[in-house]
Parts: sequence; structure tokens; C-alpha cells
Amino acid sequence: MKTSRFLPFASLLPLLLLAAPAGAAISLSTYTLAGQYALPTPEAAETSGIAYDRSTNSLYVMGDTANYIVEVGLTGQYRGSMGLSGFADTEALAYYSPGKFLIAEERIQTIDRVTYADGGVAFQSASSPLALGPFANNDGIEGLTLDPLTGDLWAVKEKNNQAIYQVQNYAGGGTSVITNPFSPAGLGLGDLSDIYALSNSHAFDQKPEGQNFLIISQQSNKLVEVNRSGQVLGTLDLSFLGKNNLEGVTMDDAGNLYITSESPVLYVFRQTVPEASSALLGLAAGIPLLLRRRRN
Repeated sequence: MKTSRFLPFASLLPLLLLAAPAGAAISLSTYTLAGQYALPTPEAAETSGIAYDRSTNSLYVMGDTANYIVEVGLTGQYRGSMGLSGFADTEALAYYSPGKFLIAEERIQTIDRVTYADGGVAFQSASSPLALGPFANNDGIEGLTLDPLTGDLWAVKEKNNQAIYQVQNYAGGGTSVITNPFSPAGLGLGDLSDIYALSNSHAFDQKPEGQNFLIISQQSNKLVEVNRSGQVLGTLDLSFLGKNNLEGVTMDDAGNLYITSESPVLYVFRQTVPEASSALLGLAAGIPLLLRRRRN
């Protein structure tokens, strides 16, 4: 009588690990432009910040005119807006929790938390801002993101001098601790326009690349993926879009990439799977058959 058995899955791991790339990354070079859409004006004029909220499956954009947060669909169609009062130089917008967002003001380098209400108004005087640094003219905080893995906030200072900030215990009821986790000098970027923690997207849940960050530079026209030590893991060249002052970046839960410019325009990128990767997946799927052993 013939019997058959498969090798235990654990014995396949060395083979699969040999085929895995060194250093987990999302392969930015495999992202291609899927569409570009005009954002509503005047509400989204000079768009500098963008965030995704899964509770509404909407994007939220904000201009540096400090007038509105605007809710739009995933292809830029207008869904609603909320006024801003008392803010002066809004540059960065980040998702915090359903219906709640973080705003960073560039020159005074502060972070405020607001609750979005369509047709309402968010008052700066009702917030308790966190200061990241002294007055910085027009080269202060440009980007902001929450890191759901730790609850920390990360922010980028544009230039003169560039800086990466990590804010621990932002909402812990105690004193916030602000550190510089790595020097931006190794990024090779002309300026720092926004930062996004991949852990915000469910596309990277339980995946090692969910530890990484995206940083965009409008001056260099590049998007880079970095790990928590500042090592560059991948680059997406955006020069083909022209000098459009690309200032905001976010993702949805499918891993689609959204970039905004001051034009204001929304650029949507989707990942394409290279043929080699498809072949590798097919090979991996066939390993159990190749390793099947039969005996009489």
C-alpha cells in the first residue's frame, strides 16, 4: 500500500527565507501612477497635508491657508469641510483616531488635536498645543504622523536645519518626551515635507515592513521608505510629475498611496506586482509537491 507525507512547514522556512529580500520593505519602485485629480477650491487651496480615516473611507486634506480641513473621496471628490479658527500656518495633518486629527503649525512648531465635524469649526483656543521647538520662520514643522505601534508621534522639520522628532507619551497623561531618533543627513533629501508611519495602514498589519516610515521631499521630488534607524530602504522618483510642490503623503488600508501638491492636485499610486515576484509565489506554492515523499 502506498502512503505519502509532506515535510513539516518548519522545514520549508529555510527555503522561503532564502528567497526573501534582505530588509523588509514595500518596494516603492513598484508603485505607479493610477490617476490624478483636482482637489476642490477654494477650500483645499495650497494643499499641504493629507490623512486617511478608515471609519469614513475618506481622505482629509488641509491647505496652509489655515482655513479648512476638507473631506474628499479617494479620487478627490468633495464630501464636506470644517472651518479652522485661530490657526495661522497649518502645514501638516495626520490621522489620530476615528474623526480626530492632528494639525501642526509650521512657524510656531506646535501640534493641536481637533475633532472633525462637517460644517463645523475647530477653534485653536480649545486645543492644548504641544510645542516641538521655538519659532522657526517658514522652515519649521512640515510633516506629522501617529505611529500606532507605539502611540508615539513623529514629525519632520523642513530645513535650516532638517530634523526628525519622536514624541513619546503624547497622550499618556504625563510629560511628553521629545527626541531625535536619527539624523536626516543620510536621507539625501533637499527638504522634508511630510512623514507617514506604515503602521497606520491595515495593509501592513503583522508584516515587518509595517515598522517603516515614508518621507516625502518636495524639493528633491522623491518619496523614500526608511526604517526606524533612518536607513533608506527604497525610493520612488516623482520628478515626472514636474515641480508641483508635493507636500503630503498617506495610504489607505489597501496599501494605495496618496500624494498631494499645492496645485491642488491629488495623485493616486497603486502597486504593480513584478512578473518575477509572481513566478516566485508560484514556485513557493509548488514546494510541497516537490518535497512530497512516497514510500511503499
